Amino acid sequence: MGRVEANVDTETLQEVMYVYWYRKQTTVGLQYVDRLLVLFPSPISVDRTVIIGASEVLAAHPNLDPRDAVHAAVVMMRGLEGIISADRGYDPIRGVTRFDPMDL
Repeated sequence: MGRVEANVDTETLQEVMYVYWYRKQTTVGLQYVDRLLVLFPSPISVDRTVIIGASEVLAAHPNLDPRDAVHAAVVMMRGLEGIISADRGYDPIRGVTRFDPMDL
């Protein structure tokens, strides 16, 4: 098995915090965020350019979750190779290659 160069965006970290906060497990969520920051010490910022791109993605794919539009825009705006996700909702987005984690 080869090496994969990967990163996360800041929205992913926010999602982890939110999910565990919602489950009333904030401490666990913060521990996961700490671990993710060790694995990915320089997360990709979600800035104005990404939000504009996410708006365009969401306009073209209105059934897509807005957070997924942000992740797709990160890939597109930063010129990344693709996104690692089991979510097939990324498949119809031109400019975003989805890598299934089961295949890596």
